[in-house]
Amino acid sequence: MKNNRLEHPDANTHPHQFISEAEYRREQAYLTLVLNNFLSDYLLRLYEAFDGDFIQVIVLANIAHHNIEHVIDRLDYDMESVRQIFLAADANLDWMRPCNAFSISEALKIPRETVRRKVALLIRKGWLRQNEKKELFVTRLPSEVFFHFNVALTNRLLRTADLLRARIAGRGDRPIPPDMPPDR
Repeated sequence: MKNNRLEHPDANTHPHQFISEAEYRREQAYLTLVLNNFLSDYLLRLYEAFDGDFIQVIVLANIAHHNIEHVIDRLDYDMESVRQIFLAADANLDWMRPCNAFSISEALKIPRETVRRKVALLIRKGWLRQNEKKELFVTRLPSEVFFHFNVALTNRLLRTADLLRARIAGRGDRPIPPDMPPDR
């Protein structure tokens, strides 16, 4: 499992760096406000969706990602193919890369007992399945439950990116528009 940590980017080794530290410092107030607006809304919506249980969010996201990332890429991100595999997966989980509470605990640096409790809750919700070997697999339910959430999130992220790029390019001299609050 990948261990996702914030890294300090080095402009010489990260060709996709769009803004230098000097440019960021010059626009820091605006960029920080726009980013915080997006992130605050996103975190609040996750908080509401998971009854304040961020550890549950982290555990589910990491299990799902680990289970399916290798297959999604091979399917060229074709959602209809993904749906068909998930429908067939009710009988066969072999296409997913399994993980267990211990591997999740180790990868996330979250106590194993905490992960075990979150996994039990996610199984009761029907969002995870566990086989006889205690291997964990995401079900198709989270994708269905969070469809509208993810559409709104994607639109808000794209709008946020537009605001940031416009400001960096020198076209964003106006304050954050009033249409930025979440559309709930």
